[in-house]
Amino acid sequence: FLFSFVPGIVFGALYSVATAKRYFTDEDGAAASEYRYEALRESLIDRLAMGTGPYSLLLGMNVIGHCTCFGGCAVGFAVHALVWKLPRTVGEPTVEDPKTGERRPRPGHKQGG
Repeated sequence: FLFSFVPGIVFGALYSVATAKRYFTDEDGAAASEYRYEALRESLIDRLAMGTGPYSLLLGMNVIGHCTCFGGCAVGFAVHALVWKLPRTVGEPTVEDPKTGERRPRPGHKQGG
């Protein structure tokens, strides 16, 4: 879970910080805005932008972020399947009959695991 969740949070936070604007009134009294972290935004555009236009950084962050999260998920699945083996659990030896409510032996259950 964390191998895919944490990179998603990092990519989302980077995009939010890179596109944060500061709004102010310029010397003529007109409303204006500028990016708070222009250097970070330009650096991300140079490295991650896909295509042209105002949403090129968003597209690049989404595509690369999704690929990173997918890769992290695959690593997590591999760790779970190949490295970190938990002991098997033993099911209950009986099940409840849905009509009568009585306990009856579970078919195919071996006592003692």
